[in-house]
Amino acid sequence: MTTLPILLTALLLAGDEPDVKAELIPTTGLITPGGTTLIAAHLKLEPGWHVYWENPGDSGLATTVQAKAPEGFDVGTILYPVPERIEQPGGLVCYGYEDKACLFVQVTAPEKLEGDEFPITVEVQWLVCDDVCFYGEAKLSTKLIRAKGGKLPAPDERLKPHLDRLPQPLSSWPGAEVELTGSATKPVMVITLPPIADEPPGTHLDPAVDATFYFCSPPSVKTSSLQIANVELLLEARLSCTFLPSEDQKTPTIRGVLSVTTRSNTQKFLSLEPKRPSKAKDS
Repeated sequence: MTTLPILLTALLLAGDEPDVKAELIPTTGLITPGGTTLIAAHLKLEPGWHVYWENPGDSGLATTVQAKAPEGFDVGTILYPVPERIEQPGGLVCYGYEDKACLFVQVTAPEKLEGDEFPITVEVQWLVCDDVCFYGEAKLSTKLIRAKGGKLPAPDERLKPHLDRLPQPLSSWPGAEVELTGSATKPVMVITLPPIADEPPGTHLDPAVDATFYFCSPPSVKTSSLQIANVELLLEARLSCTFLPSEDQKTPTIRGVLSVTTRSNTQKFLSLEPKRPSKAKDS
């Protein structure tokens, strides 16, 4: 959600614009027929400045990426690493990235890949803020090279901390379940996480002990605080919502990312988009 008065005031009071270094980095510069790679829009910010996640929170604007590839290539949607919680004056809370940000787009080559070099162009737009805010944009380009065989190189080391924070499907947590219960206007999302086996498998169980939910559904869904309950080795996270139906959206969509901490202090990031069960009530 964007708080426009705060945002506009910040822009009007702006002084010297901070330096934002934007760079386009393929996770690997090689592509095979039918193969996929991630293209990263990497932003390096001056210390103390931040840009925003897809849901900026109480103020700000989402950082966006628009990518173009040659005909026959498939370009996916933006993949956002899990954000940081950024406290703002007046009790406001924003979600974004400090010092460095990295947004990814997945590019898939056609099965019949003709040629050896494939240009990729990207437009990145951001709002960078500290006590004041500045709008910025950049047009970037790179190229993918047809792989001639052999093992593909490892991703650029600069991308690793950002790749590690990309959310994984809920199914990547063995035995995890999510259910949307309640009514159509007051849905409740319930996530259940059993303990996971540590490495090597079978040595001991590592239960989830805490979780944070980053909400990226539309403004028509309002959420309360995430309620956490630990029952023996099981974690249950419950999120109560209020949904305001409209002509465009008559059933609730609760989409977000669950950041989970286990007893061994391992962090897991799980993407959530539960479907409403048919047995739920309409009011």
